[in-house]
Amino acid sequence: MSSTDVQDITIVGGGLSGLLLAARLTRALPQASIVVLEKGTRIGGRLGGNAPQLHLVSRALLTFWAQTLAEVGKKDLRQLADPHVHRQLELVVSTSKVHSLERSELFSDATVQQLGNRMLMSVWQKFCAETQPEKLKKTLKNFDTPLATLLDKLAVMLAQPSLASLSVAQVQQKIIAWQAQEFLVGNWQPCLQALAQTVQVKTQCQVVTVQRDNDGWLLHSEHGAHRSGVLVVAQPPWSAREWLASEHLPAALARAVRKSKPHSVVSLVTAGVGEVRLPFELCVPTEGVQVFKTAQGELALTRVLSYETRLRAPAVTAAVGKLKRALRIVSRVYGLEVEVRLIALLPAAYCLPLGETCVGEEGIFFCGDSYGKHDSGDDNIVVALHSVCKGIVNFLPKS
Repeated sequence: MSSTDVQDITIVGGGLSGLLLAARLTRALPQASIVVLEKGTRIGGRLGGNAPQLHLVSRALLTFWAQTLAEVGKKDLRQLADPHVHRQLELVVSTSKVHSLERSELFSDATVQQLGNRMLMSVWQKFCAETQPEKLKKTLKNFDTPLATLLDKLAVMLAQPSLASLSVAQVQQKIIAWQAQEFLVGNWQPCLQALAQTVQVKTQCQVVTVQRDNDGWLLHSEHGAHRSGVLVVAQPPWSAREWLASEHLPAALARAVRKSKPHSVVSLVTAGVGEVRLPFELCVPTEGVQVFKTAQGELALTRVLSYETRLRAPAVTAAVGKLKRALRIVSRVYGLEVEVRLIALLPAAYCLPLGETCVGEEGIFFCGDSYGKHDSGDDNIVVALHSVCKGIVNFLPKS
């Protein structure tokens, strides 16, 4: 039987949240021993996956990331990643028509006219300006068919399967939050590796079970047993529930998880398309598909599904069909010859905030883009990490 790995702090999840927290804790608690357990073969979470729409990083998170690297004595993030603001995108509104616009103009009257018609503009203007949204919803009879169609076309840009199921107030809030964000793109892998170098990281280390053990936690993983005084869950709660018993979840978080489900992203990635001129992001609203050109010169097409349909073959098959139709449209418009390299189904819990940051008792803490009250997952990460780091520093001397 292998020996038990003993640490002061065990962080489950090697995504950006887990790595940032680990780096911050090495600065705040230089004497503490820390390990990060990552179930996959690569670090970075959503920043290392096959869905480039999840690779966008907000200005606030980028600043926090840069500060963290500076505090642990690593190279400047801007030198490592060469980030730039993502402003321009193109709407492929038909097989022969492309509408170029600034990202901030997505919900403008001009864009609505491109996606709908002049008659719809007056309905849209009233929708955006209404201060009593529930009254408006009754007037529009659950969004009215034309407006519902438009909202579904816009939903893909907010990483939602549909907006028509939300209240008017929720849609308005999401639009305002989206417009307020400035997102950046860059080569994040060197920055992730710089964080990983500050702490012990074990990949391919899926946690199987966890239990309270005297004044600490005992975990069993593919690498063996791990004991620590502090346990940090840096995974979406739906993933953590595979190994963490409900009794260890704070009551508010357990209720939120029962009532909500994450989304899933179906992603289709092509082989390289060479030096063809393409913007970083395209949108094919008729198919509800986003298209990104990756740093490797590939095209990645993505479509969001609700969690309830992710394991139903007809829903996934339909989504793949829409991705392939969107690829044919983009290929005709831009004169491309491409081959499909892979199709993947990925979790996208980042866009489902679960309320206030959850800091549990008995030395268990939760951080990540789902743990918070903001519609922006990046804002949730920053707030949660500040709270969790402070909570661990206050907790450890008592153990």
